Amino acid sequence: MKLSQPQPAAYTEALSKGDFDIAMNSFGGTGSVFQDMNTLLNSQFATPIGTGTTGNYGRFTDPKVDALLAQLKGSTDAADQKAISAKLQTVMYEQLPVISMFYGGLWGLTSDKNFTNWPSADNAYSPPNTWNSTPLLILTHLKKA
Repeated sequence: MKLSQPQPAAYTEALSKGDFDIAMNSFGGTGSVFQDMNTLLNSQFATPIGTGTTGNYGRFTDPKVDALLAQLKGSTDAADQKAISAKLQTVMYEQLPVISMFYGGLWGLTSDKNFTNWPSADNAYSPPNTWNSTPLLILTHLKKA
C-alpha cells in the first residue's frame, strides 16, 4: 500500500469524490445528534464514486438507517430522540460505516500578549476551531494589545 499525503484541496476533493481506499477525517461537532449522524450516514449523500458529495464520504447506505434519521428529524420528544440516537449508535458499532478513533473535543489556546478579543466563555462569538471560515471571523474580531 502506498501512503498518499495530498495537499488539503486535493485531499478534500478526493474525499468528496470517494477516491480513496481509506481516509482519516473528522465529523460532527454541530451540537445536533441529527445533523451529525445525518451528514455521516444518510444515503442521500451516497453519490456514485467519482461524483462529489458533502457528507457520507464512505457511501454507506441502509434504508433502516435512513428511516431512523427521518424519525429523529421529525421527533420533538427528548426520550424518543434518545432512543433513536441509541439505535443509530448501535449501527455505528455493529456495521462500522466509519471507525471512531478518538473524541475530537473543540478547544483553543490563546494569548493576550499581542492581541485581545479572542473567543472565550464570556465572549463566545465563535468556536475556537481553525477550519472553514472561522479563522476569518476570529481575525476580524481581534484587537492589538
